[in-house]
Amino acid sequence: EEEAARQHPLLFCDTDALATAVWAERYLGSVVPELLAWKSPESRHRRLYLLCEADVPFVQDGLRDGEGIRGWMQERFVEILRERGEEVLILRGGWEERERQALEGVRGYLGR
Repeated sequence: EEEAARQHPLLFCDTDALATAVWAERYLGSVVPELLAWKSPESRHRRLYLLCEADVPFVQDGLRDGEGIRGWMQERFVEILRERGEEVLILRGGWEERERQALEGVRGYLGR
């Protein structure tokens, strides 16, 4: 990620070490410190996390863990990101509204 961020002004990642840390916590029952330590202090790259609120119907695709875990996962992602001082934009509403919010958020982020 760091290397790609040096080469490109904008990088979208669906899953990073932080997301893996939250999933590991879910499945292992405890935090894996090495995964949470992925962001080095010397990193100069800003990050904006776009998180989708769990306010749309759950659709089981055969891979998802289950609807009952959505709230906990959302809260845990937000908690860790805020503890780390990361910029977070939570997307709410229908799919078109979320797309609009994401585009506005990324444009504003790039403009800073």
